[in-house]
Amino acid sequence: SLIIVHLEQYVAGRSLMPVDAADHARATERIGVATAAMEKVAQMIYETGHRPQALQHAPWLERVEQQLAGAISLMEGWARAWHEAGSPWMFGNDISQADVSIAVAWRFIQHIDRARRDEEDFPALAAFSAQAEALPEFLACPLSG
Repeated sequence: SLIIVHLEQYVAGRSLMPVDAADHARATERIGVATAAMEKVAQMIYETGHRPQALQHAPWLERVEQQLAGAISLMEGWARAWHEAGSPWMFGNDISQADVSIAVAWRFIQHIDRARRDEEDFPALAAFSAQAEALPEFLACPLSG
């Protein structure tokens, strides 16, 4: 999020946030949920990949998993509403920071946790992310590794 704010100021010359106050609040909520989803995946990586198995706390992992599932469910709902509205992006004709955040979150989740997050279970989110990833800006920064 901070990188995007920096690029808006010094490169793009415009904000990726909606101007309307209600849309701005909804975009901020979506950015927060997308960011939280990525943080939950990172927490799972650290707990299962870096902590000795004997020290891993199963109830905490279950809670993190519930939080991640909730975030994905919210993003799928927003993507479904976007699809049904037929709008180019969630807040109109121009891509917003919320759109970028959700697309990046879904790709990160797929990259790390694909075995448990099948695209068929989240078709609107997968389609939304694919639309964003087809943009030249996304193609110029491919996910690797």
